[in-house]
Amino acid sequence: MLEEKIAVVTGASRGIGRAIAKELALKGAFVIVNYNGSKQAADETVNEITQAGGKAVGVQCNVADAAECEAFINNIISEYGRIDILVNNAGIVRDNLLMRISEKDFDAVIDTNLKGTFHTMRLVARPMLRQRSGRIINISSVVGIFGNAGQANYAASKAGVIGLTKSAAKELASRGITVNAVAPGFIETDMTQKLSEQVRNQILSQIPAGKFDAASQQPKWMLLSYRKAVTASSTAEGSDPVNAVDEDCRRWWSAGSDQPGEWLCVDLGRDCDVRAVQVNMADEALAVDFPADSYGDDRKTRHIETRPQISHYAVETSLDGKVWTLREDVARECSNGYYEYADGIRARYIRVTGGELPYGQALRISGLRVFGNGEGACPAQADAKAVRVDALDGKISWQPIENAQGCNVRYGIAPDKLYQSWLVYDADEVTLSTLMSGQTYYICVDSFNENGITTGEIIKMEG
Repeated sequence: MLEEKIAVVTGASRGIGRAIAKELALKGAFVIVNYNGSKQAADETVNEITQAGGKAVGVQCNVADAAECEAFINNIISEYGRIDILVNNAGIVRDNLLMRISEKDFDAVIDTNLKGTFHTMRLVARPMLRQRSGRIINISSVVGIFGNAGQANYAASKAGVIGLTKSAAKELASRGITVNAVAPGFIETDMTQKLSEQVRNQILSQIPAGKFDAASQQPKWMLLSYRKAVTASSTAEGSDPVNAVDEDCRRWWSAGSDQPGEWLCVDLGRDCDVRAVQVNMADEALAVDFPADSYGDDRKTRHIETRPQISHYAVETSLDGKVWTLREDVARECSNGYYEYADGIRARYIRVTGGELPYGQALRISGLRVFGNGEGACPAQADAKAVRVDALDGKISWQPIENAQGCNVRYGIAPDKLYQSWLVYDADEVTLSTLMSGQTYYICVDSFNENGITTGEIIKMEG
């Protein structure tokens, strides 16, 4: 939690900045809600925070103005004694095709998005150095990574933020200060609503789901492997093959030896249209000798691994458990893998066989996940109710659904803003402990099985 921490969020009057400010306050931080244009919008953010039991104050500052920014930061330190968290979120757009962007619009975007980030980072660095602690988070964008037609100025500013972040991180890390950048995709905010139809269409063409709110889209495939029968070549004491298919990443199956050739196999129960296989590995009691030639510190407490650590394993499928087809012959540094089959393959059995693994580990799998089309009936709709237990907690319950694997509980502050969710298996209730005091909430419980999802009815939380 963030009690007694002082957090500054620029551009916090609306959109992503408002959401960040509210979340920091929910965790206990005192939040400085920075704004430049709308005092009313900033006051709304502060009111939402205080009504939920948090602490916040709105402060105007144009971060593009170096003098204003210096006064802004100095006043905060003078009044509150420190700044523990800085979130650089302030940003603007002035979109146009490259040949039509005026120098004024180019400079405006650079001044706010890039130079504004520079100003605040430069000014908080020194007090954070004295504290020997601090967290700086810069909000970039996927446009800064991939570019976007009609947004050359915005892309340049956000790419600059990434470079600035990387350099500052290297300068400040030794003093206990972390500097990171987050590059969100396209989210419905006041800023993105101002995009031209041409730019919006360009953006949408790059999003597979075809819309900003991808969370509302149902997946093409469902999980086929949940709690299906599993066999293994051997099993270490204290583990169980079923741990690999129970959707609990805190448990795993471990082979009984560290020799190549150990395997784990899931039986889907019938021939299925398999579209993807995911293999998630696990480490257990891993002890690695400290290399003599390592770049690590003199205390020999940690080091940077300079030698590639390759994981070798194979993924095979079968219709009868006797004749096997090799699908993946894996040799890669990242042991986890996700393998898609666009045209689909018919299979009942999926087997993972281990080869040589990093540091001589035994084959350990926390998730052998198989996706595809179940080719059956979706579950019945959940009959749910939602009751507020206290200021911060709500209990969601529903009648047992015979043919459902589980339910996805979506919730939010409006029927069209169910942005948060809680996925549960083999249960008929869940307690939400992330509510804001005084805030009305709406709930929707979607039931699912390996054949698909049945969308629930949106209901208002009682109490």
